[in-house]
Amino acid sequence: QTDEFVIVGSQILLKYNGNKHRVEIPFGIAAISDAFEENISIESVEIPESVTSIGQYAFKDAVNLSSITIPDKVTTIGTGAFQNCRRISSLQLPESVKTVGADAFNGCEWLTEMIFPSGVSQLSARVLRNCTSLIDVHIPEGVIKIDKTAFTGSDNINIQVAPGSEAEELLTALEIPYTYYLLQKDGFVYNRDSESVQIVKYVGALYDVEIP
Repeated sequence: QTDEFVIVGSQILLKYNGNKHRVEIPFGIAAISDAFEENISIESVEIPESVTSIGQYAFKDAVNLSSITIPDKVTTIGTGAFQNCRRISSLQLPESVKTVGADAFNGCEWLTEMIFPSGVSQLSARVLRNCTSLIDVHIPEGVIKIDKTAFTGSDNINIQVAPGSEAEELLTALEIPYTYYLLQKDGFVYNRDSESVQIVKYVGALYDVEIP
């Protein structure tokens, strides 16, 4: 235990006791528990590359948090991890993320875009509930389960899926409107219409990028 951080077990950040606006989590931390839950002081957090898991309620109700970068080794974002972090407007999930828990971004009122990585296979309950500024949502073709409450209260979203994917069938069954993108591959997100294919986003982590 330091003046700011309580660390237990196999490098799990259990609690943040400080009151800084800008926090740098020490390198070596492997997982974040509910360390920042209800912390109204933090505005930005720097997560080190050693972190592989952002646990349940890690930043829940951190209502002034506006800037955070999720490193490339994170595989899990737990239940309610960013619930009610209403000031976050931009959040990029790395391709390493495989699991996103229920309520993970519930109440992120300023969030405008969400691109789920290609390894995510299900969209849990209320994962993007009440994201009132949300416009674009990209669902990878590997998604095989979408909870009926995933997008409730987020009324202005444009959900994009791969044509012929299981996600398209799920959205049709749930009567949730959607449009098409071609695919998400090697860090690129593609859109298509009747005349062209367009790269609309690069979500990879390479420094040297070769456009296909």
